[in-house]
Amino acid sequence: MGIPDWRKLLDWRKLLDWRAWRTRLNLWATLSPVERKLFVGIFLGGMLLTAGVLVADAIGMLSNLERWLYDQRAKSCQYFTPPPSDQVFHLDIDDNSVEAIGHWPWPRSRMARLMEEIGRASPKAVAIDVLYSEQEMLQKADGTLEPSPGDRAFSEELAKVNGVVMPVSLMIAPPRSVSNVESAIMAELTNDLELDAGELNGRLRTRGFTPEQIGPHLEERLLKARRTAVYDRIRNDTATGPVELGELLPRLLKRTDLSMGTPMQRLVEDEYRRVMAVREMAKLGLPMPDNMRPPVQSTVKLVPLAEFTRASKAIAFVDFEIFNEPTIRSMPLLIEHDRVLYPQFGVALACQLLGADVRRMHVSSAEARIPRTDGGPDVVIPLRGYYSRRLGRDVPLIMDVPYFGDERWEEMYDWPDHGTPKQHLPLAKAWDICLTRDKIIRNNAAVDKGIEIILGDKEDRNLKIEPNLARKYADLKPDPEDTDTRAKWITITERESLFIKEQFETAIKNNQPLTELEKAQWLDLQDAQNTFRRAQDESAKLKKQLIDLREELAVIKDKAVLIGWTATGAADVVTTSIHPRCPGVVVHGVIANAVITGNWWRTAPTWIAPMFTIALGLLTAGAVGFHTPFKAAMAAAVLFFGYLLLNGVVIFDYGNHIVGAAGPLVAVATVWTGCGLMRLTHETLQRIRTARDLAVFRHEMELARSVQQALIPKEPPEIAGLQPHGWTKPADLTGGDCFDLWKLPDGRLGILLADASGHGLAPSMIVSQVRALVRVIAEIETHPDRVLDRVNARVAADVEAGRFATCFLGFLSADGELHWASAGHGPQLWCDVASGKITEFDSTGLPLGVTDTWVGDVAPPLQLQPTGMLIVFSDGIFEAPAPDGNMFGVERVTEIVNRLREAPAADIVAALREAVTKWQGKDVPHDDQTTVVVRRLEVTAVTSTEDGYRAVVAAHAEGG
Repeated sequence: MGIPDWRKLLDWRKLLDWRAWRTRLNLWATLSPVERKLFVGIFLGGMLLTAGVLVADAIGMLSNLERWLYDQRAKSCQYFTPPPSDQVFHLDIDDNSVEAIGHWPWPRSRMARLMEEIGRASPKAVAIDVLYSEQEMLQKADGTLEPSPGDRAFSEELAKVNGVVMPVSLMIAPPRSVSNVESAIMAELTNDLELDAGELNGRLRTRGFTPEQIGPHLEERLLKARRTAVYDRIRNDTATGPVELGELLPRLLKRTDLSMGTPMQRLVEDEYRRVMAVREMAKLGLPMPDNMRPPVQSTVKLVPLAEFTRASKAIAFVDFEIFNEPTIRSMPLLIEHDRVLYPQFGVALACQLLGADVRRMHVSSAEARIPRTDGGPDVVIPLRGYYSRRLGRDVPLIMDVPYFGDERWEEMYDWPDHGTPKQHLPLAKAWDICLTRDKIIRNNAAVDKGIEIILGDKEDRNLKIEPNLARKYADLKPDPEDTDTRAKWITITERESLFIKEQFETAIKNNQPLTELEKAQWLDLQDAQNTFRRAQDESAKLKKQLIDLREELAVIKDKAVLIGWTATGAADVVTTSIHPRCPGVVVHGVIANAVITGNWWRTAPTWIAPMFTIALGLLTAGAVGFHTPFKAAMAAAVLFFGYLLLNGVVIFDYGNHIVGAAGPLVAVATVWTGCGLMRLTHETLQRIRTARDLAVFRHEMELARSVQQALIPKEPPEIAGLQPHGWTKPADLTGGDCFDLWKLPDGRLGILLADASGHGLAPSMIVSQVRALVRVIAEIETHPDRVLDRVNARVAADVEAGRFATCFLGFLSADGELHWASAGHGPQLWCDVASGKITEFDSTGLPLGVTDTWVGDVAPPLQLQPTGMLIVFSDGIFEAPAPDGNMFGVERVTEIVNRLREAPAADIVAALREAVTKWQGKDVPHDDQTTVVVRRLEVTAVTSTEDGYRAVVAAHAEGG
């Protein structure tokens, strides 16, 4: 086989031939009027169903499905997701950390030590996902409380660490209407914070409120409103400048004895600290521009202490349940409180790492740009709007959280294997360093004590070897963790104590008695020397251990560090698109990773998903309208799964754009189902109508068949000297063939074989008309030629153009004379039995109905010899096809006639019928089949009469 010519196969002229493509795609032209009407109905139904899906999607009926598809897309479509940044590191407060460091809450002094070690590792930014909103208090011996020094130590360590981000918890609640009574309560309390329930009730009554309007439980409402009133009052009184608490208390609590430490006094103190903390927090926020559309508004729920905020570089919100949904898919970039904007926690951490100043952020409805101080490219965060049913309004500045990895959040940074935890360390690693330092400090303290025992003179039992050296060492004050300096002084101390040691050993060896003081000094000397040896041995190990631990923690150097809860049973656990249970701090890490890498998900314009919905709905309707149910189902499946791949892999994964999937997919399923039911219903009704019409048609055809069968001679006419026989088999219920054998008025045998073009009802009606006309006209005309001429005139006038009938008509007398005419019919056979000669003769004129005037020649009569035969047959006999396509042929007819030339006419007809049936391999013929055989018997006497011919014949003994 030769190589194909690809230039011909890819001929650009053929590919660009629009006429050829128009012909290929013009499916409309292939439809019948009924199919076109059905298509239009199905297409209109598909349009209505598509419109219904659009409405359902617009009013939120598909929201649950859309969210599920969103989550599945986030889980499965990560083929083109770039690897995450290695600049984000987590220090987890996990189970091991809680077990090692102690039950929560940890003392602030302990947190200060942890922050000291974290700062020593030199991270570039640290975000602490722990809220420190309450002051730590210590109980004094007399039972009173005083502020713990741990808060100061913690804030001092925070100030030493680079880029500290502290969290704030902001509460978002839908706006609610405030009644006149509530407004009056707040007004009265703001004016006088010390009102009790009775006084408040009296003032409300003075304002004109009835007991029914005031309602029950005024005491409970008072307690809730008082805290808000105290907060507002303090905020108003300190708005112009800082006011000390000691100055503010007498101004607010005029009737309270401030020396008693009343609950009201403690409430004012708490709210004062809260107001001061909010003011410090506002210094790190972004003042909201006057022309900016208000984003999510909030009230403060938990705010870090003012000293912690002052020690920080940024403050950000950490709340997840912004939209009151169980799964965290998106997050506001900014939340507003008191005209100040606060960024999301992960965004603030990443900006500290990149050196981007959140307070210089430029915000539009589509994106936020944060300039970097190092001159690098701006941080760009794509944004979108969101209609919050909880808040009852559109919320701007929403960012989609671009999750990655699998359900195991610990392994999400192990890209792409996700087999081992990566970029996570337990906070216990930092605590191990603290414990190691404690051991070193304890060893060094023991060394200091041993040096004092041997050299110093502070206590009576000290050896007092070199008090001056002891004082020199005390003035030196080496660092508590300085083992090297102490090693030098251990050497000095042991050298100075060598003489006294030898004296004690000699005295003991010589059994010299020792005083009680000397015994105590000897024991102290031994203890000190043992301490020196143990300290030197342990210090070397602890120093190496300290170096190793700090090297492990050094992985956070120049990184963005997130400190947060991952321990079992932690309250800060959320559900994301990928993780069924995930620590909240991990979500902050995902957002920080997106800021660092720039790999964000962007929501496409809102019109794109409806466009896909309309396109897929109409394509599905067209497929159902044009194609069979199976092909329509295949087309719908291709559209359904094709859009899944397009939406998930191409648009979302490769293009990082989010386009709605529920509407288009539901449109395909709904339109295919609805339009399929419409088509099924129509086709079912059509089948019922067709079956009914077919039953009527079959009944009519059976009637027509019975009428046509009635026209076929049941028995041949009895004419002396002639033995006629005929047979016909239609290819359908009615046939286009017809034969007739009848006795003419003059006694001759009329022989008719008519074959109309085609087969079925119309041809049967034509040949029936021909038979009727021949019968009638043969009563008048005596020659077949004139009979066919008159029959043709009638047939040509009645039948439509293109229809015709071939016909053989012969009048055979008992003496064998045959007058005949053939209108396009042939061939016919003339057999002389005596000689065995078979003569074939053809038509004498055109078929009937071709022209208005029959064109034909008058054939001379033929003489049929005694025992001779006339064989007339239709084309369905010699054109009968075998399974291989070969036709039966006239030769086989001639062969059968020749073989059975002495047999009766009925036997010859039966032999022909059997041979043709066997040849074609089936009983139902391809075309109507008709055969007429007439044999002339041997004549013994002939007498002429006025009525015509009369013959007495004697048949052969074998012929009967």
